[in-house]
Amino acid sequence: MKKQFLVAMALLIGLSLVVYSGVRPSTAASSGAKPSATDSPERWEYNLISLSQTDGAREEFNRLGSEGWELAGTMLGSSSGIFIFKRKWR
Repeated sequence: MKKQFLVAMALLIGLSLVVYSGVRPSTAASSGAKPSATDSPERWEYNLISLSQTDGAREEFNRLGSEGWELAGTMLGSSSGIFIFKRKWR
């Protein structure tokens, strides 16, 4: 039951991050200038990893890092953890 709650919370946080990651104020819009291609918001993709043991975690995290993922957040329980990674949308 607790594990299901943690997974549900991680998904909710992940979805919230996806929704809010592209929102940032534009200086061009407030000055009346037309937005350029460089004013478009950055887009991110997210990856949630659930681990109940530390065996192999270092290798998994190094693999994700080599693919451009960076740790964005964690949710740690008493016997497991959910790790939220993000990278620029490809």
